[in-house]
Amino acid sequence: MEGFGQHIRFFIAKQGTNVFRFSPLVAPIKCTVFSLVQSQALEEATKAIAKELTSLGISHKVDTTGKSIGKKYARSDELGVPFAIIVDSETLVTIRERDSKDQVRIGLTDVASVVSSLAEGKMPWKEVAEHAGFSPKRFLVKLLVVFPFCIVFLYFLLVVALGL
Repeated sequence: MEGFGQHIRFFIAKQGTNVFRFSPLVAPIKCTVFSLVQSQALEEATKAIAKELTSLGISHKVDTTGKSIGKKYARSDELGVPFAIIVDSETLVTIRERDSKDQVRIGLTDVASVVSSLAEGKMPWKEVAEHAGFSPKRFLVKLLVVFPFCIVFLYFLLVVALGL
């Protein structure tokens, strides 16, 4: 049986704030949800995400204060919340991971299921970041697949243009 202590860490951040580092598995609040700016459309999207998180059994906190995004992040980090969902458009959101501060953009309809998988330990953050964001490995694979087609296309253009 694993020790409980490995799931909870306490550290002092560079800015001098005290921060709990709960593992997503044991964090009392799995994520916070807030909008980047206050607008009716983003507030509706925030409520929809909160409703879906509730239906999946994911504990969360909705922050509707008018504070800056940095203050919302800081408050969330102090509470040990592993993930923050920032509603910044009507179709896309940003998920931020507390420990690395990495962020990924994801579709509004997918966010609750992704956070659920993260919170339950079914998917590691690294996997989410690779699928949602830029991945040098994926870029290289795509380049290697597309490059030969570009060469063939250029050769065809030369043959047609020069009449060879």
